[in-house]
Amino acid sequence: MRVYVDVYLAKNLGDDLFIHILSKRFPDIEFVVNYYGNNYDEFLSNYGNVKKSKYPIKYKLLNRMKIYDYINDVNRLSREYDALIFLGGSIFREENYWKELYKVREKMLEAFKKKNKPVLVLGANFGPFYSNEFLESYCDFFSSCQDVCFREQYSKKLFSNIPCIRNEADIVFQLDVEKRNKKDQIVYSVIEPNHKEGLEEYREKYIQIISENIKNNIRSGFKCVLMSFCEIEGDLQICKEIAASLPEEVQNKVDIINYDGNIEMMLNIIAESKLIIASRFHANILGILCNTKILPLVYSDKTSNVLKEIGFDNEIVKIEQCEKILEENFVQGILNNEKQFKRDKRIYESAKSQFDVLEKIFNDKR
Repeated sequence: MRVYVDVYLAKNLGDDLFIHILSKRFPDIEFVVNYYGNNYDEFLSNYGNVKKSKYPIKYKLLNRMKIYDYINDVNRLSREYDALIFLGGSIFREENYWKELYKVREKMLEAFKKKNKPVLVLGANFGPFYSNEFLESYCDFFSSCQDVCFREQYSKKLFSNIPCIRNEADIVFQLDVEKRNKKDQIVYSVIEPNHKEGLEEYREKYIQIISENIKNNIRSGFKCVLMSFCEIEGDLQICKEIAASLPEEVQNKVDIINYDGNIEMMLNIIAESKLIIASRFHANILGILCNTKILPLVYSDKTSNVLKEIGFDNEIVKIEQCEKILEENFVQGILNNEKQFKRDKRIYESAKSQFDVLEKIFNDKR
């Protein structure tokens, strides 16, 4: 069985983890991702059952001549593949280009449905959105899918009248991570506020507050790691700017780690740290899996929603109020707190259930 996977591939750790887990969960299924470049070849070579889309040179020529658009030929895709998966986290946001993206997705959906081939949405949340038009468009879209599994209840409730809608814990919660001995080390998973709508005005404050907090950490005897989950979205640039704002004697005690496709490296660094101050959504999830204390410094309600739904009741700080982490003994209080949130069996099983309908489809085809 061959499955076409529409997924965001930009060397983003969270989305790459989705591919990693999907591949390991179904080793006898061939997944083909919607990627035609070359800079994912090394990453995909780790997975024998995950391929990138082929783009024969003759079709490149036809495309340049505007005779035939091979990549966007939905009839070809629906003919060549047995199922379609829209896989990702924040893939349903009301951006200014949402109508163009919706039309592309709708054509793909309709092509697969005409051939009675299943279409699934896995691992996502819905929003942020601002108009009824956006909401109603996706009501129609989801109604035509065989399975739509969100990662939090908020999104599910928006479409509660659609039978195929459900929710389970985030896909990454089913990942098993090797536990490691802890070092006196604190990780900062950062974001580029300019990449997040509504946070542009907080960029300078965000850099300043993290810089001040790192200096406090260093004075308390900790080593610090600035971690970029997605260079393309500006994480690495923010890491560099924060580091550059530090005194030279402090810079020497701060490492910058940029995700380059090496998932194990990122997991090991988080697992050997005592705390991760996490702006990236999946930095929080990985902290929990690695038995590392987390301080969510969040840019979106999606993180707060997911954490609260799984029972996390410790501090959650919004980036808009990031100065809170500089309050006296705030970070130290989290480090000293013996109440550490851990993934339990219920969360693990729920995360695995994201794939329940997909697994049934595969079993029925065997």
